[in-house]
Amino acid sequence: MSTTSTRSPPKRIIRFHAKSRTGCVTCKKRRKKCDEVEPRCNNCHWRGLNCVWAKAKDKQQGLTLYKPLSAPRPIPIDVASLRMIHHFSIATSVSFCSDPRSVAIASVAVPQLSWHNPHLLHALLSFTALHLGRLYPTEPNWVYLASTHRGAAIDALPGAINLDSKFLTVGFFTMYTFSSSLASSPENIFPLMISLHNVWSPLEGHHRYRSPSFKILDPFIKIPQVDSEMNAVGHLQRIYDFSMPSFESESEDLFNPDIRAAYKEAVEALYAAYPLSRMGYEAKSAVLWPAIFGRRFLTLVE
Repeated sequence: MSTTSTRSPPKRIIRFHAKSRTGCVTCKKRRKKCDEVEPRCNNCHWRGLNCVWAKAKDKQQGLTLYKPLSAPRPIPIDVASLRMIHHFSIATSVSFCSDPRSVAIASVAVPQLSWHNPHLLHALLSFTALHLGRLYPTEPNWVYLASTHRGAAIDALPGAINLDSKFLTVGFFTMYTFSSSLASSPENIFPLMISLHNVWSPLEGHHRYRSPSFKILDPFIKIPQVDSEMNAVGHLQRIYDFSMPSFESESEDLFNPDIRAAYKEAVEALYAAYPLSRMGYEAKSAVLWPAIFGRRFLTLVE
């Protein structure tokens, strides 16, 4: 008895292909899956076809079209830094200007700009930490943080791109120098004036702030002044003006025309700077005078 075995037809083997969106041009035209082996994929190799690939530039352009736009990420902030930023907004920003418009910009817009500019953030934190160190002298950690953040701001400044943030950083460095120099010794006033002149004098006449909102913080922007404020320093003209009825000088140096001209330039600079201190622009006043009192007067101070 013979047995007949029924053989089932061979099963079809399903070949799984890796999904490809960046295969060769030849496979795309043939509507075949490409294994993306370069310079010649296996499909083209076994079939003896010319394996053509898109140029690298075309690939890059295709990818760029689908790249989502993203805003710059804020700098990570720890709890201590958040506390200092809050203190800056409610207290430190008021300590160097009392004009309401300036305070509004300094307390809100400046911290906002610092979120994406490390040099400005560290400069803001350094000056604020120094302020907290003056308020709480029994907590030495604030002075340490002030020095640490100042060093970080100096290191980050060369890579700065935003011009407004760079100019604000220079302003914070200036306020830091004011506070630390005069706190250590009143005798530092002359080296301080020399330093301020060397930093700020070259900035006069150049475009500084790009954003209109920050221009009110620019010490070189002219602000209409009240005559009564000018009268408060008008008597200083007697220092150099022989025509003044009450001219008196105990120094023979003032009879030297060059020295007298140097004093004249410095006094006229004070005429421009002093009224700002009475109008709510205290920090601008302190910066403006050494910036414009002239090189000849600087030589006398040195």
